Amino acid sequence: CDDGNPCTIDRCDRYGHCTNSQVVCSYGKTCIDGPCQYPYYYYPYYPYYPYDVPYVPPTPVAAAPIASKPQSYTIPAGTSITLPWGGSMLAAEALQVYNGLAYPGAKPTGFDRELGSPAQVASVGRMALSAMNQWEMIGLAWKEAGFNMTLIQPNKIALPAQGDGQNVVHFTGSNYDYYFLRSPTAGIWTVQIMPVNAASSGSGYSLISGLVQGPIPPIPKQT
Repeated sequence: CDDGNPCTIDRCDRYGHCTNSQVVCSYGKTCIDGPCQYPYYYYPYYPYYPYDVPYVPPTPVAAAPIASKPQSYTIPAGTSITLPWGGSMLAAEALQVYNGLAYPGAKPTGFDRELGSPAQVASVGRMALSAMNQWEMIGLAWKEAGFNMTLIQPNKIALPAQGDGQNVVHFTGSNYDYYFLRSPTAGIWTVQIMPVNAASSGSGYSLISGLVQGPIPPIPKQT
């Protein structure tokens, strides 16, 4: 049941069903690689110098290389999320992000997500808008090759890809595949990801999921 995200609590019931619940941190903290902690800010240290000794600035040193993005992380609630086709929405809860690699000939990769649970609704109740502006967002983005994404409902039936434009909104593009679900059936949903013409060395993708709020930005019309 381990989804590879240190910021989720992984459980498996006696029937073999997995549940991956987001770690909820206290106010001001966010989950970073497992523990809840305050964001770290760097302040340069300047040692004390006696008045009769002239101050000599420290010799500049080369900046340390920027660390690569972790395989999985969370985006704090209240963050404005920019979508691949433009426009943005507000994270109503901590959004879960997973970066992975897909290889040619591989079986579809599956991720289990619990949607519509009472605990999830309670965790965002204070900052949520009306239900008409709340959406469960499941989005896939990539840079090269291509991917197909399928959502499997709790009843094990695949969600129709075309959507209905009201409770299920589905946007696709050359490098993204996004679903927005309004009041989805409560339970465990499975996200299946299948690469198309993946590179032999692997093709990267990024999966984001969680509750967002606000109107869904439309895809700009081609001119």
